[in-house]
Amino acid sequence: MSLDQWFASRRVALLDLPTGGRVPRRFGDPAAEHRATRTRAGLFDFSFMGAWDFNGAAGCAALARMQTRNLRALPVGRIAYSLLLDEHGAVVIDATVWRLGADAYRLFTGRPSDAARIARLCATFGVQPADRCGADAVIALQGPASAAVLARIIGRAAVEALPYFGFIDAVAGGHAVRIGRLGYSGELGYELLVERARGQALWELL
Repeated sequence: MSLDQWFASRRVALLDLPTGGRVPRRFGDPAAEHRATRTRAGLFDFSFMGAWDFNGAAGCAALARMQTRNLRALPVGRIAYSLLLDEHGAVVIDATVWRLGADAYRLFTGRPSDAARIARLCATFGVQPADRCGADAVIALQGPASAAVLARIIGRAAVEALPYFGFIDAVAGGHAVRIGRLGYSGELGYELLVERARGQALWELL
């Protein structure tokens, strides 16, 4: 069961996104939820995001062409904030690029509907990235207390060693989780990626 299906079973009010996916409108009082994230911690379901894996020399060349960061300057295990471009070099949407290996990257955008544009750009390089849209539950843990919350499930040392815009692979609740230190809230925060079917368990653990 995906997170949005689980939320629906709990009668959580959901918002249908125009670019695909559903997210909770609220769990209770929105103002209280906002204050909690600013002063303690809050959870957000980001599973609606678009994600694609680029591998090999041709895949990396295609990714380099469609966004604004110098991929070779990005160390393995680090994340770069970037901008996705169209065929004319105009900005389409913001994005993040995660360097998974020497010739392996994952691109995240805020909408799976970018797939068609990405496919067109990749076609000129003769490659097709692996579509990861919906494969993982993506949970954002944000707020001043987020590191303390995360430390309870993966250990303090791992959390303290994780740099800003870096990521690690860990185990939480017996399941493999990829954890990046980043977020859109303006507070300390993390994004946790886990197999789609394990999203509910990780949410409840957090």
